[in-house]
Amino acid sequence: AYNLAVTGGLLVAGRIGDRLGLRRVFLFGFGLYALSSLACGLAPTLAWLIVARAVQGMGGAILFGLSPAMVPRFLPHNVRGSAFGALAMAAAFGMTIGAPLGGLISGLISWRGIFLVNVIVGSLALSIGRRILPCDAGAGTETRPQGLDVPGGILSAGAALAVAFGLTEAPRWGWTAPAVLISLIGGSLAFVAFILRERNTRDPLLDLRLFRDPSFVKGNVTSFLMYLFLAGTNFVMPFYLAHIKGLTSAQTGFAMLAYALAFLVTGFLAGKAADRWNTRIIETGALALTSIAAAGFTLAMGLPGLMPALAFLTCFGVGLAAFSPANNKTVMNMAPVGQEGMVAGAYRMIMRMGLVFGVCGSSLALTLACPAGIEMEASKNLAGFQMAYGVGALLLFGAMLCAWHKHATQPTSTSNTKLDSIRHSTKNKGGST
Repeated sequence: AYNLAVTGGLLVAGRIGDRLGLRRVFLFGFGLYALSSLACGLAPTLAWLIVARAVQGMGGAILFGLSPAMVPRFLPHNVRGSAFGALAMAAAFGMTIGAPLGGLISGLISWRGIFLVNVIVGSLALSIGRRILPCDAGAGTETRPQGLDVPGGILSAGAALAVAFGLTEAPRWGWTAPAVLISLIGGSLAFVAFILRERNTRDPLLDLRLFRDPSFVKGNVTSFLMYLFLAGTNFVMPFYLAHIKGLTSAQTGFAMLAYALAFLVTGFLAGKAADRWNTRIIETGALALTSIAAAGFTLAMGLPGLMPALAFLTCFGVGLAAFSPANNKTVMNMAPVGQEGMVAGAYRMIMRMGLVFGVCGSSLALTLACPAGIEMEASKNLAGFQMAYGVGALLLFGAMLCAWHKHATQPTSTSNTKLDSIRHSTKNKGGST
């Protein structure tokens, strides 16, 4: 319920942020997240908990979708790489400590404590945000829509929800299950209807003219492929460490920390590099490193010991940390003034769909290679993991070629010619720019 609500709400959250101001909507998202967390912690029934988690996902969509939009809205061009590096490090740190903290809190209190602690975190974030986030209620009014595209929002959310649900449940229910087929077909039709709607409305939820820029398209494609592989690794690696290497759950968790620690160490430096160097070169190098690491791990995963897995996780953590700030900066620098939320929402939704496809694809690879189940004899089971990482290496290589053929990132300003051509051609109802 939470993941589907986040995925389905990103485009709408981004556009509302442009309409009402990023600061105002972002703080509302924290308040919604905190209140819904309280409802989760106090849930008397499972149905109550599911509904509360869905509402929490709406708050999560606002936070996840608007955080990258605030970097180009509030910060000058020469520090945006460092800012995106800081965001990436914060996310990595949160994910690193989240699991052990969750286990500690649930062990000392109960599962309800995991949600109730979010009330404290959300209240603290609201207090800090009210003090440090500048007001942007009047920023970019020339590109702000006169109204919200409600039909487009319903279609985009419905398409994302249906496709994400179908892909998530297909490995469990089977690809021919009626619910899966209806979800995938219905989601695809809703997506087509959304595109047609956006092409013909005066105030689109998503300005499709952005996708005329090859660099914008390639930036989103490389992000989709990188996060597809990330989700696949996060799904497959624990099974590999448990069933091939015989590690316990605790040992598996510690081994996975190699990736998070490498990301934390590299993230800030990678952000600084994105401010000084050509982002195309950084992205290409990061994707080359991860592609080589995945290919090497595919060949070496049958060797004794943990060194191949630890080496791969470390290289992948470094590569992802280098890729994230550069790619974020590349895409968000193309956001027209006043449309940062829209671009961030679309960028984040494509990223989320990459995560969904990654889990589905890696699960499918294991199922095809291990039809008798993942608990079978390790020597026979290895083929599934080799298939997952071999395909992943090829996808990362394709992403590397895509990043290399991308145009160099140009500094964004209110006078940038390419962005001005989009901004000033935006249709207004009786207004002038």
